[in-house]
Amino acid sequence: MRTTELRRGKPLPLRGIGRALLGPALAIGAFALSGCRVSNDDLRRWETTEHGPEKLAAVLTHDKYDKDIRVEAAWSLVEMKKRGGQAVGIVRLIDELATLSPKDRKEIVDGLWKKLEPQVRLPIEGSQAMGWRDPAALYKDAAAWLLIAASDPVGGGPPKLELDPALLDSIRGALADWAVGKESEPVDKRLQSFEVRMDNSGQQYGVEQVVRRVGSLAVKRLPALLTAKDALKSQRIDAIARLVMDLKPADNTGRADWQKAADELSAGVAKLFDETVSNAYLEAVTSDVTVELKKAPGGEEVLKNPDKMKAYLDVVRNDRLTYLFTLMKSVGGKPVAQRLLKFAADDSQKTESRTFALVALDKAIDTSNDADLKALLAIARGKAPPDVKSAAIARIKSYPPAEAVKGYYQLFDTDNWKVRYTAAMGVLDLMKNEKEKTATTVKEFLDKLPAKNDAKMGLGEFHSYAAAIAALPDPFKGREALVEALHSPRFGAKMTALGYYVEAGKPSDVASLAKAAADKEAVSKCTADDDCGWDRGCEVPKAGGKADETEWKPVATVGEYVSYCVVPSIERRATSPGKK
Repeated sequence: MRTTELRRGKPLPLRGIGRALLGPALAIGAFALSGCRVSNDDLRRWETTEHGPEKLAAVLTHDKYDKDIRVEAAWSLVEMKKRGGQAVGIVRLIDELATLSPKDRKEIVDGLWKKLEPQVRLPIEGSQAMGWRDPAALYKDAAAWLLIAASDPVGGGPPKLELDPALLDSIRGALADWAVGKESEPVDKRLQSFEVRMDNSGQQYGVEQVVRRVGSLAVKRLPALLTAKDALKSQRIDAIARLVMDLKPADNTGRADWQKAADELSAGVAKLFDETVSNAYLEAVTSDVTVELKKAPGGEEVLKNPDKMKAYLDVVRNDRLTYLFTLMKSVGGKPVAQRLLKFAADDSQKTESRTFALVALDKAIDTSNDADLKALLAIARGKAPPDVKSAAIARIKSYPPAEAVKGYYQLFDTDNWKVRYTAAMGVLDLMKNEKEKTATTVKEFLDKLPAKNDAKMGLGEFHSYAAAIAALPDPFKGREALVEALHSPRFGAKMTALGYYVEAGKPSDVASLAKAAADKEAVSKCTADDDCGWDRGCEVPKAGGKADETEWKPVATVGEYVSYCVVPSIERRATSPGKK
């Protein structure tokens, strides 16, 4: 009799000790098999009970329940509050969906998505004064769980869930709208929502994770956020730039959309940079700064003093420029490169900022033509401070080695020996590391140096060049070229050859330097501001002094360079242990 009743689905009577010994799992199983009527109120109540997840899972998976109530059970698992910080309801939902037949799973997930999608699309609520909240956060997490479970392979096999492609596209679309807004929405509203949702630390999947998951669908909408009114002072521009640049497609799939987004990003960041350099940025942030100063110790004193307030705002703008320089370095693109070069060439800007601008150029330089190269050369030749000049010269290395060398050679005829020195060391560094790619030789290098002594050259130039040439790889035959240049009629080449002996000469070489020691050709004529070093000269043994006493001898001729700089260096090296 009992077997028949069980087969018919009728519950057995539970009496006495049998009921007391029935465990929770068996109770849930008996409940699931009982066919008892379950109401929405039951489902809501189970969301908060200890064994609620098991009861909801039983309703979700048992085909004796109507589809609608099974969908409601899935919904209760979505809305169930976290337990111990874990989204146990959503995790259980995914696990149970994976056990269903494809037909049951499709019906339930389709029904669930009809309830879930509108919640994912809920806008943020609140105000700047009262604070913001995101009522869609929980539901967006559930949507992300579904997408991930249907997209990521498990243990090298298929994904955990098999879902309809059209449904997955719908989920991606809703998640993209949640993260970056619809293209049809006002961009000011979209940026505000983006920022609020970025700042929500209580969600399972943040904006960046969602954008990375849905990819191009969200990425292509990001640059438009830079056109919002508050983008000028937004602290989330870096996230926008990072997402666009990080999600560059590995292959041609989606490359056109990404390139368009990257170009728009470059233009947007460049425009924000221009506005920050102008007064537009200060006009946008002054009220916010004033509010913060009123709260800060000593802030009222700054507000009362116009000069102090101006200086404070200047610091605020410089900080923002530094922030933008970092972004521009990662973003690149023609608009960014043009703005940075223009800023670096502006003599009215601060040295530190101009240097940062050139560092930020990095790989943004367009090496397909020489327009950017000409701009860098103009900065190096102009009136910019030394740090700015050096930064401009360093950026020339962005070009292919042969092109970079040609650019550096154009600076060899400058009257500023420090500019030539920086460029020359750039050439020698490329020769060392890029070898034949530089398409140059030691002889060409020496011939590019000033031919006559009327060009300003620093005393320290020569042995620095010589040491670097001597250390070049064998194909360049650097030492042989230097020895051959010792009697060159060209001033720069001859002096560099003599500089080789400062660094590597031996006592046996002194005799071969006798002719040079008698050379009366004058060295370069420099002013004190040029800092060429000839007036200080070189350190020699002090006449009539003790063995270890020295003095500095100014250098006026090539012969004196040999006598005061080259020969004493050889003698010191010969008498110094380990340095012969």
